[in-house]
Amino acid sequence: MKNTFPGYYQPTQKEFADLWKECLFIPDANVLLNLYRYNEETSNSLIDIFSKLATFGRLRITHQAAWEYHKRRLDVISDINDDYDKIQKSLTSIQNTLDSIRNPFILVAHLKKLFEPLINQVEEELEKMKTQQPNFYTNDPIRQTITSLFQGMVSKPYIPEQLEDIFKLGKVRYEAKIPPGYLDAEKGGNYQYGDLVLWFQIIDIALETKKPVIFITDDKKEDWWLKHKGKTIGPRPELVKEMADKANVPFYMYQTHQFMLYAKKFSDNEIKEEVIEEVKRIHPDKTTLEISYLSERVKELAETLDFNKGKVLQKEINRIEEALNQKYDELAKLEIHHMALTTKLQEVSGTKDKNKLYYYGKWFPHQGKDTSGKE
Repeated sequence: MKNTFPGYYQPTQKEFADLWKECLFIPDANVLLNLYRYNEETSNSLIDIFSKLATFGRLRITHQAAWEYHKRRLDVISDINDDYDKIQKSLTSIQNTLDSIRNPFILVAHLKKLFEPLINQVEEELEKMKTQQPNFYTNDPIRQTITSLFQGMVSKPYIPEQLEDIFKLGKVRYEAKIPPGYLDAEKGGNYQYGDLVLWFQIIDIALETKKPVIFITDDKKEDWWLKHKGKTIGPRPELVKEMADKANVPFYMYQTHQFMLYAKKFSDNEIKEEVIEEVKRIHPDKTTLEISYLSERVKELAETLDFNKGKVLQKEINRIEEALNQKYDELAKLEIHHMALTTKLQEVSGTKDKNKLYYYGKWFPHQGKDTSGKE
């Protein structure tokens, strides 16, 4: 039974231990991009684990993930920098809300008097944080480290003809809900097949090296993970089986915090508990300076001044925070629609036959330019 349905069986402790002794570790682009979102200690802890793996030749990355890292890097840096403005705007919004109150039983002037020192203190702390953050635009030690770690460890890129075959196969797989990537179908165009390209390149690495694979990703979607009643069980059984069928090696997956937890268990890596908690705290689509920091900080300070007034302020903060989160969700949906529309525009603006390299280069830059091997 287990040999026929390997994806439905959790590895035993011995199997996990054996897997960790011989497997290759392949991180997703989001794992590398989240290094910018962690504090320095957490980021260095993860980099240290990767460095040790690279020393023993057990670290790889797919061409697709490496490309996505470079493509999205500046956007992540920009988002981090924008967080300071987001918090400042939320502070201003709270002040404006107080100004708009017309309820005669709410002493607005008194509340503003209580709130002003809190605003000033949060702004001062925020400015200190801003001055301590590196300027990743001009000097990016994280990219320098990543470049060094994965030198010669990037999988081969696909040429346009290979990509065209994958896109055609992807259409069939997505219609049948075969993982991974089918939840990206709403993106439209060839961009929706990014995860499928990534998956095939993971299989390529396994085929080339004959090594088991552990894939590390902060993607939480159900086209990668088997979930039951809200609980993540493990990698999708279809992925485990496909790897076994095509490369004849075991396959497993971790989110970053799980990977670090097991790195502590199965290796000599010293990892602090607070580091793992920091990794768990950072959602892949959110940045280090979360809006919730403002809420918690103001709640703490307000309650030291006046418990009842602090509760009034906290209620207003919660309302604004909820509105902000809704805006973030709306923005994410708009970004997906924007990508889909951009793709459609590119598809109708010219024919693929005239210039396949240019067409596919829109989604996979550098494809076809150098297919000699590793980068």
